[in-house]
Amino acid sequence: MLEPSFNIVQFVENINGFDDKLNGRSISLNWRIHHINLVSLDVRDSINFFVKLVGISEGKQLALINKGDFSIDSSELAILPLLDSNRGLHIVKPDEGFGWRINFAHNPSIGGHSAFTIKNL
Repeated sequence: MLEPSFNIVQFVENINGFDDKLNGRSISLNWRIHHINLVSLDVRDSINFFVKLVGISEGKQLALINKGDFSIDSSELAILPLLDSNRGLHIVKPDEGFGWRINFAHNPSIGGHSAFTIKNL
């Protein structure tokens, strides 16, 4: 299935249900997915797609402390949260200057990405 910005999304039914308390650490994994970042030219269209189709609720993005110009305008960045610490699905409008403004070595707003939390690297 294609969402409004042509990201391919596959939905898989979980017949065992979804446990909101479940995370990698609670089942002794050394890692877990922190977030998936999807690029969208129209963040609001993409968020509406996920909210209406899947029933996920939009949450609030927590600003990074001391990272410079970090826009949280909901037309440029939105999050469908999983529990805490900005975990979940991030929908972001590409911003060519983002990495430079917040002093990142890369630009996480271009191309999309997945991020992992690793207990003991």
